[in-house]
Amino acid sequence: MANQCYNEVYFTGEQNRVKQANRFLSGHQLDEYDGTAIKGTDGYFQDLYFCNGKFHFGTRWVPDFTTLIAVADLFKVGFIVEYSDPAMSLYGRGMYKDGTFVDVRLDIDDYKKIGYNQKEGTYQYQDRTYRDLEKPALAVLKDKVSQHPACKVRRLKIKRGQ
Repeated sequence: MANQCYNEVYFTGEQNRVKQANRFLSGHQLDEYDGTAIKGTDGYFQDLYFCNGKFHFGTRWVPDFTTLIAVADLFKVGFIVEYSDPAMSLYGRGMYKDGTFVDVRLDIDDYKKIGYNQKEGTYQYQDRTYRDLEKPALAVLKDKVSQHPACKVRRLKIKRGQ
């Protein structure tokens, strides 16, 4: 059985185009496994659902960047996808805008920044202690993304009452 990669994606760009991309992806019929084959591609997203402006879904092994890029190009939007496969210590963020794709993921040097206290069974990163590896790994990823020259993290403006 393939490892499960957990993905969370949201489209970026002009509001009407983003709505069209969201409708396209959410308009697919789910099969008996709650997954869907993405029309016009070889992509398959498992357990696809939409919540708080983001799609959540599973893929085998790694994110399906090719399918996400095809959907983004179809509607002339960008996207940000955050993905993880904790069993394989895979954590990353992919960003696509104006035909350029950037993938930032943790590598062995990034994991060396996380300490392990064998006596306590805890992990340390930047003077914080964690009970599992996922939270410090995500903190390292956040720092790596913020330092990457091609990355501009999208800030969401929330309008109250909508």
